[in-house]
Amino acid sequence: MLNIDGFRLIRISDTDVEILTVSFGRVEYEPAIRWRFEKLAVFNPTIIIRRGKYYEDQIVCIAVAYPDDAKELMAFVDTTDSLSVEFDWGSEVKQLAISAVDKLPKIDDDAREFRSEFKYTFTSIYDDTYSEIDLTGYSITYETIGE
Repeated sequence: MLNIDGFRLIRISDTDVEILTVSFGRVEYEPAIRWRFEKLAVFNPTIIIRRGKYYEDQIVCIAVAYPDDAKELMAFVDTTDSLSVEFDWGSEVKQLAISAVDKLPKIDDDAREFRSEFKYTFTSIYDDTYSEIDLTGYSITYETIGE
């Protein structure tokens, strides 16, 4: 598991792109390889036959924010538009399309008044390689949380 400081959420609708940068936060990125077809060989069960490789990555985004910023972040994630997450990973920038929002944060009483951590869990499923988002032809809006 890898921790990274700060991340960006990208929401793409038909004509607009909104980019929300979370300055105070971290990403726990856990890549995993999965197989669409997996079985044991008939005559030698020590051999595993695998086909259809794909990646199923789990991304945990933890934002440290004030209550107003947390509401804005929750509204940003709670959408039917296409959602992606972008973060720096070593010397490269990873952009992963979010296939599922697995877990939203619990908001306790202290988080409604004071700065707290809000934890979002996402799943990204893609084939051999992921591709960067092509933003040509969209009107882009930038927002920042945590400045």
